[in-house]
Amino acid sequence: MNFTEIANERQSCRSFNASRPVEEEKLEAIMNAARLSPSACNGQPYFLTVCKGEKAQRVAKATMGMGMNKFTADAPVQVVISEIPYTRTAALGAKYKGNDYRSIDIGIVAAYITAEATVQGLGFTTILYTRL
Repeated sequence: MNFTEIANERQSCRSFNASRPVEEEKLEAIMNAARLSPSACNGQPYFLTVCKGEKAQRVAKATMGMGMNKFTADAPVQVVISEIPYTRTAALGAKYKGNDYRSIDIGIVAAYITAEATVQGLGFTTILYTRL
């Protein structure tokens, strides 16, 4: 798939098959895409956690505040992106420029994850974003 095909194919999934496991090679491809995503000073100010089984269910429950996102309960895998502190170089650049690049970097990695999930034929929707 080229980028335009990925963009046209990608959609925010609202229906998951809880009994269909996600193959490890597909998860590895998604995590490799995340590893390759650009970030300020290559600081990658986030930590990715792949959750399956009971952990995925706990993450899904955390996304269901105020009756929202009930569809996440059936997702067999959840990817949690947690914000972490900058590297020294990125922190210095952010202070000098007056910008917090972490949210931008997290948006970029989320886009890479979503694009690769699409290439792998997987539905993808919710990303839980937390600060550590």
